[in-house]
Amino acid sequence: MAACLLAQHHAVWAPDTAPERLRIAAEVAELAEHAADDEILLEARLLAANDRLELADPAFRTELDEFLRLAATSRQPRFRYAALVRRAMLALLAGRLEETGQLIGQAEMLGEECGEPGVRDVRYDQGWELLTAQGRLGELAGTLPEMFPDPESVQARGSRAQVLIAAGAMDEAAEVVAPLLDRGPAVMPANHQRLIGLAYAAETIAPLGIVPAAEQIYLALEPFASQAVVSGVAVTFKGAVAHHLGVLAAVTGRTGAAASHLERAVATHDRLGAVTWSLRSQYELARVRLDQPGRREAATSALAEVARKARALGLAQLARDAEAAGFAAGQVPVAEGTFARDGAMWTLAYGGVTVRMRDAKGLSDLAVLLAAPGRQVPAADLIAAAGAGGLARLMLGQARPPRTGTPPALQPPEGSSARSAENASAT
Repeated sequence: MAACLLAQHHAVWAPDTAPERLRIAAEVAELAEHAADDEILLEARLLAANDRLELADPAFRTELDEFLRLAATSRQPRFRYAALVRRAMLALLAGRLEETGQLIGQAEMLGEECGEPGVRDVRYDQGWELLTAQGRLGELAGTLPEMFPDPESVQARGSRAQVLIAAGAMDEAAEVVAPLLDRGPAVMPANHQRLIGLAYAAETIAPLGIVPAAEQIYLALEPFASQAVVSGVAVTFKGAVAHHLGVLAAVTGRTGAAASHLERAVATHDRLGAVTWSLRSQYELARVRLDQPGRREAATSALAEVARKARALGLAQLARDAEAAGFAAGQVPVAEGTFARDGAMWTLAYGGVTVRMRDAKGLSDLAVLLAAPGRQVPAADLIAAAGAGGLARLMLGQARPPRTGTPPALQPPEGSSARSAENASAT
């Protein structure tokens, strides 16, 4: 009976059947417990975790914790492999990128050792998401043809386009995508692959600003607005559907709908503990709000906060994008900084970057200016401060760590002299 129910669970798998699948998984778990069959119970817990995650239900963690507990006591290497894969998914969800990379590598080694099918696909799927989070997806340029037997397939072209987008080659990415635009979402399968396909399509079309395709994908995703996108059986998390709807709505110029979807996405991601995706949704929401009356200042502050948190987690590209959006808005995101002298050296820190520079006239001038935020400082005072020797240090010591809008490009080029650093600072 349990075997038949597991087969039924897979047979009915589609974007709108998660509640039915969850009921089936619960029945399988009950039968497995009655028969004291831990292997079937493991399968039931994992399927239930996946179904709840698709429903954006934070109780997915309870099911997954039980699966991990059972897998830890199992003598079967394939269950230990499956546990490593899901621990990698959870680590990426929480923004623990270094741990994610280690777990992906451990899972691949164990999976290959025990002959588990699909190891390379899982490694590719999770590795793709890790590189995306790190802002390193562009590094795959030139390697994708080897990964796809048919380089003209939808998956191959879509993946190639996303890598080109990550590398900043927008025109080339648009050329790669062009042959796919006539097909539309209607040709996508109606099974469990549909939502993941639509999410990838949204991530490809939105950056390119292709409005007709964005409209089509939006309409295809809209019925599932309350759900989340999951690849495989809890292998990777691809964000709340509301996130993708919000980004697509912004492309089509519907800022009100975009903001509403993205607010929902932030709430969903926070509820699920999806830290990396919450920051992505916050970034997209702030960009939308930059164009809404009375929201610009708050949106700029939100971008600065996203940049700070993203940089702390190692989400390098997201941090850069958030900072750039703030700069483009005409205001520099506020960030804590350090500008302090210790003997013959200065310590400068801003936006997660810290450098040490030799004492120079320009740095002393900047110290005086930073110690007097919002006030004009006559040039004569700067000259006097330099002549007085310790005045700049005294003024800086009286001030709190300054809030400065200076970009973090503070370190002089390698091999440059102290004099060139002084001139750059004075400029």
